[in-house]
Amino acid sequence: MQPWYSPIDRPRRLVFTWQTPPTTDTSRVTIEIAALDEGCEVTITHEMAPEWESFRDKAANAWLKMADAIATLVETR
Repeated sequence: MQPWYSPIDRPRRLVFTWQTPPTTDTSRVTIEIAALDEGCEVTITHEMAPEWESFRDKAANAWLKMADAIATLVETR
């Protein structure tokens, strides 16, 4: 399944579905970006079904790693 994006409110908000194969379950990810005097603040919210509660910490750590990698990439440009 391809991600489904809605709504996209550039450059402030992006909402999309998330799926981790081989499962067919989908969840919803919202990324909100707020401009600061220098840089921005990013908030990532990943809404999962209750049966995925045990995966919550692993998902949060994965999103933190991705955000850190993006920050490093942006800072080096």
